[in-house]
Amino acid sequence: MNLNCSMYEFKLLSLSLRNMDCWRRSSARSRQAVTGLSSKAGDEIRMRGRRSSTALRKALASMESN
Repeated sequence: MNLNCSMYEFKLLSLSLRNMDCWRRSSARSRQAVTGLSSKAGDEIRMRGRRSSTALRKALASMESN
């Protein structure tokens, strides 16, 4: 990832990260309700989302420290 990004790009990234958090929380619940998934499958969906946002957070943190 390119760490020499502008402040604008940085704000955009942190904004999309925040949106992803909200989307993941609401969508994991609604997907479970809509499809009647077992809680195990719902947890797997949540974990998958969490993993991708953790990678984004790490990238954000390394950008902040530079």
